[in-house]
Amino acid sequence: MTTTVAYLTSIVSTLSVSGVAREFTAPPQSLNTADLPASFPRGFRRRQRPMTFGTHGGWPEMELDFFIACEPVAQNNPAPNYALIQTMADALDVALAAAAPLAIGKGILTWEIRGGDVIIDVAGIAYWAIMATITGHG
Repeated sequence: MTTTVAYLTSIVSTLSVSGVAREFTAPPQSLNTADLPASFPRGFRRRQRPMTFGTHGGWPEMELDFFIACEPVAQNNPAPNYALIQTMADALDVALAAAAPLAIGKGILTWEIRGGDVIIDVAGIAYWAIMATITGHG
């Protein structure tokens, strides 16, 4: 069974998203303009489901919320920022598809990428962002 630490570490170390200027291994304390777009994990969930009736076991399901902060909302450039988050969503999708599924847990990864309505706060500054919920098994 994969541990939470191993799962989170594997995802962060395996993903290399084209166009990301800085990759953080944990939520950053702050971001600078030179860091953007910046990727980082934030938030995770782990579920254990029964393998057979009456017993616990099998592969746990683990989810990681992975963000790419693109530009500060306060710059008030909606059209170019909206275009940038679309580009970053495509780049993240390519990176996730390229990740070796057996290197991260025991099953194939699944993911959902959200953008357009995702604003992430880092050190009191709101950023246009995308968020991927990446799910692994085992």
